[in-house]
Amino acid sequence: MAAELFGILLPALLFATAAGSRKQALRLKWVGLRPCGMGVVIGAGLFPLAAAAGALAEKILGYPFHLPPGFFPTDLGGTLLYAFALGVSAPFCEEMLFRGYILGAFERAGWRPRTAILAVAALFTAFHLSPSRFPGVAVLALALTYIAWRSRSIWPSMAAHFGANSTAVVLSIARNSAQMQKPNPLVVALLAIAATAAAIYCLRRIAVEMPALPMREIAPTPVKPSHWWPLVVAGLIVAVCAGGEIAIYRFHKALPTHELPGLLMEAPWPQQIDWNYAIYDRDKQIGEADYHIVGQAQSGTLLFGTANFRGYNGLTGKPMKIFLHASWDRSSLMLRKLHRQRANDRGDSTFEYSDGAPPSKEARLSGGLYGVYELPWRLSAAVMLQAPRARPPVSLDLWYAPLDGVTVKQQLRIQMYPQPVMCPTHSGNVRTIRLDIGATASAWYDVRKPYTLIRYRVSGTDWVLVK
Repeated sequence: MAAELFGILLPALLFATAAGSRKQALRLKWVGLRPCGMGVVIGAGLFPLAAAAGALAEKILGYPFHLPPGFFPTDLGGTLLYAFALGVSAPFCEEMLFRGYILGAFERAGWRPRTAILAVAALFTAFHLSPSRFPGVAVLALALTYIAWRSRSIWPSMAAHFGANSTAVVLSIARNSAQMQKPNPLVVALLAIAATAAAIYCLRRIAVEMPALPMREIAPTPVKPSHWWPLVVAGLIVAVCAGGEIAIYRFHKALPTHELPGLLMEAPWPQQIDWNYAIYDRDKQIGEADYHIVGQAQSGTLLFGTANFRGYNGLTGKPMKIFLHASWDRSSLMLRKLHRQRANDRGDSTFEYSDGAPPSKEARLSGGLYGVYELPWRLSAAVMLQAPRARPPVSLDLWYAPLDGVTVKQQLRIQMYPQPVMCPTHSGNVRTIRLDIGATASAWYDVRKPYTLIRYRVSGTDWVLVK
């Protein structure tokens, strides 16, 4: 948020002050509540279209948009600050600069409307740097710039920006919530179509109700070629950042576990291991889990084991049991159920899985409901960690859970660093290596026995080794 205030808003205010009238230079003319209300609908309604464009870009580029570890907050205060920064601060500051000062500067330079709109939209899109975001941002940027030009004011475009960002904030918080149920795809598609139709209708109403004035209210000021150097430098920076991202994520091949040098390697798996974890929601114990894991005697390629979870369904408050019997292929980072015999008792929310058939594509686990219960086992069974020496935290990408055996469907962003933690099975603190996994999960491993998971935290829930 500080970057938005001092890197975007402050320069816009300074440039506008130097230009003379800040109200005119920043397009601060108030045009009423109705255009602003339609702006909110446009921003929220175009979000599904922007998301679809972004998903298409990720499909073409071959990698998803990446966020740094810990980006999504887990506490109430952090969530409120996150919502304010993205939903309120970013629209206000960015509209002041792009649709306020820059669009106004193009007007004063005598640019044609179409050229000015496309230029501002391109600058706003490039400002977001990541190529995987360009198509989605471009959809919104064109709409926001058109609204600001048509209404002669940044307030409707700011409202549209607020609508789009607020929709993204709400969806991201819901997506990272442990209580979030997977929505019905048909319902999602119908809502997206309805929202897009509402946005198009409001765009049409703004075009009809707010006829555009001549683009120039001030005599044009010629722009010398020497004045273009900031845009040239900015373009080079964007090209370098975009090219670097593509080189890192598009052409970065997924490495088998044993090929991650000095960080992750094949674990010297003991004959048999039994763990018992207590599961807490803040300070209240809500369940327990037993893990029994055995390595394959010969090649060590496969690990076999069971996981037995007993606790309460956080949504219904009713008892819930999950029993998994599975094999884990370390070379492909894939967990497979050996056989599924599902008993779903609505009263007790019981899911049972037992041995009985060879692995198959249909039987692979890939997250969802079972991800919370699988990940401690998968990480413990899969990796041996070396304690980092005198060096900063190490970051790496670990690919896992392909559904079809070829295409990578998800990626773990891991950051490693040493940290002491309390553990009931040890006296005092335990020297551990901490892994921050993605944005919502962390795991702690014993430095002396790196395959032993001491603690695991995900979405506000803590797993603690007790036996």
